[in-house]
Amino acid sequence: MSERKDKIILRGLKENNLKNVDLIIPKEKIIVFTGLSGSGKSSVVFDTLATESRRQMILNYPLYVRNQMPRYERPNANLMQNLSPVVVVEQRPIGGNSRSTVGTYMDIHPLIRLLFSRIGKPSIGSANDFSSQSSFGRCPECGGFGEVIAPDLDKMIDCSKSLREYAVKFKPLSPSGWQGRWMITGGLFDPDKPIKDYSEDELQLLLNGPKEGERVFAPFHTKNGPQPHEWDGILPSFTRLYINRDISKLKEVTEDDVLAVSTRFLCSTCQGSGLNPKVLACRINGLNIAEYDQLELTELLEELTDIKDPMGESIAQQAIPHIIQLVEMGLGYLSLSRKMGTLSGGEAQRVKKLLVIWGAASTILHTFSTNQVQDSIQKK
Repeated sequence: MSERKDKIILRGLKENNLKNVDLIIPKEKIIVFTGLSGSGKSSVVFDTLATESRRQMILNYPLYVRNQMPRYERPNANLMQNLSPVVVVEQRPIGGNSRSTVGTYMDIHPLIRLLFSRIGKPSIGSANDFSSQSSFGRCPECGGFGEVIAPDLDKMIDCSKSLREYAVKFKPLSPSGWQGRWMITGGLFDPDKPIKDYSEDELQLLLNGPKEGERVFAPFHTKNGPQPHEWDGILPSFTRLYINRDISKLKEVTEDDVLAVSTRFLCSTCQGSGLNPKVLACRINGLNIAEYDQLELTELLEELTDIKDPMGESIAQQAIPHIIQLVEMGLGYLSLSRKMGTLSGGEAQRVKKLLVIWGAASTILHTFSTNQVQDSIQKK
């Protein structure tokens, strides 16, 4: 009986194009499914094995928790027995925060920040102070994003049209959005006059709001009647509502919508690092933390091995094994600053393989959307 539990038993698989397939899959082994396109590899691995494992796992949670989780239907099969919890590693972009990089995703960058806080000169403070997301470390110009996004007037406004004719191309500020409707009904502007015919003062008020020190209000019509609402101009409003935040988290519009009417450029203050000048002045062997982040992993490995300070060496030795693993996976050309969202499907899959394989328990079943396993992945 114990021998049987070391194997996953699948009988009568009929998902998609499978025709009553029977399989016995040994556990704690690297199993490769190969075959022509459409032969049923994904139907077995993802649509049957992974789906049923996830379904069984979710059934262990209370009902109110299950209602908040993805729902999986039982695959079309006669018997699915002895399944293990599953981690699916697919060839698709890695989601998450738009600031996520190879260094943060693989948990290497916290060690680099710790390294600079201990042996970097001149010393500036704690490891957290070397983060572009900390109040001390972030660049005052770009807020830690490394780039500046500004509204582009030529992309956003068609001066040959009136407000009612959708002169404002950005949907939330056009007549289809509440802000656009407010511009038409608030009484501050002639909604039928082409923008090119506005006087200089009218154009200034429309685009940039009232002059410094002045405040302008216009009635905003609600179900409870007109309510006074302060007008601050199309460009300041756009910047406040759609740029001065993580635009990947916006719900009412997409990031592409915002960028379509904007111009983005490298922050001149931090040169794309997202860090303030005090942080960038701290160096180890002539390099600051931003320059460390931009090194290819093979070059970073050399820098870390050259550290001779006893305290710094002990920290570097914690990061070196992780970097070696990435290099052995053929990713030595990446840098810690590479945004995760820019990785190709194959690159993202290799990064995720390392994250789950080297730290996961041996009873976890890992499924990969590839027909071969890298030679550098070896069983511990």
